Amino acid sequence: MRLARLAYLLAQHPFHLHRALVRRGLALKWIDEFREYWDTVRPPSLPISDYASYTWLEYYFSARARERHPDGDHFEDLDWQYARLLSYVKRREMHPLRMLTAAWHLRRCAIVLEYGAGAAPYAYLVQRLGLRQTVYLTDLPGLLQDYCRWQFRPPQFRVFDAEQAFQRAGDRAYSQHYGVGGIVATEVFEHLDKPMLTAQQMMQAASLICFDYVQNGEPDRADTLVSFEDNGTLTGPDARGLYVWRRR
Repeated sequence: MRLARLAYLLAQHPFHLHRALVRRGLALKWIDEFREYWDTVRPPSLPISDYASYTWLEYYFSARARERHPDGDHFEDLDWQYARLLSYVKRREMHPLRMLTAAWHLRRCAIVLEYGAGAAPYAYLVQRLGLRQTVYLTDLPGLLQDYCRWQFRPPQFRVFDAEQAFQRAGDRAYSQHYGVGGIVATEVFEHLDKPMLTAQQMMQAASLICFDYVQNGEPDRADTLVSFEDNGTLTGPDARGLYVWRRR
């Protein structure tokens, strides 16, 4: 089954046919699955019935959030949380193979920490392909974290708060029983106030890290990339902007 799923995605990937099917409302299984969760958290009278209603709700909550907070993201605001949830889940489905390169690099890791998981595209790929890998998911408390708890169940998946990430990853990833662990962090570093500190914690907790978006012109982020280079072997970025760091 997992080979059939992978073959389906690989066959369509060069032409983005899966994305076209989603946009035309012809690939709706993901919406049917998401609706089960949405019906437990949505406001009254705002159900999801098809792709058109899904995208309308995404726009509706994004517009409300921008109107209330024109200065940018307010993660504690419920409208922002609804908008991010809908946006991240849709984008995950639109780009089903986005994490395939990271999964290849992390294939020998018994445990992978998906840091700043959002809608957990890495865990989603592992789940869909039936890979035998334990994935820890961590993000800020809120709807996305709650959704991940609903979507990704123990024992293969564990969801917890960001401040617990490196304690748990470090404790288990280095144990003899669980083997060496890895970390995947995509679209994370550009949101961090102290990216250097997070990078140092990551390098202490794992021997292989896949990440992107570490540079955006700010000096601290450039220094963060230098820190990765100084403390291990860094390759990348590839065509998708992915870096791979390995401990020497």
